[in-house]
Amino acid sequence: MNKKINIVDTLTYICNSLKSAIESIQTQELESEKKEERFLTRSEAAKKLKVSVQTISALYKKGALEGLKIGRRIYIKF
Repeated sequence: MNKKINIVDTLTYICNSLKSAIESIQTQELESEKKEERFLTRSEAAKKLKVSVQTISALYKKGALEGLKIGRRIYIKF
């Protein structure tokens, strides 16, 4: 049995597939934006972890907490 290919149906199928792929990519991008890195000051981190600021500083120096140092300030990755 020979089945004729309808160009309109083929184009509709391709368009729908592309729309679906674009929506999927957009959803993934939105989810990755939500996972943005967040940094807290030492005092904010201390309050969240219920420890002293000195403990946060010591943990940062030992490498147990990730963060970044800008000038004399330390921001903890949370």
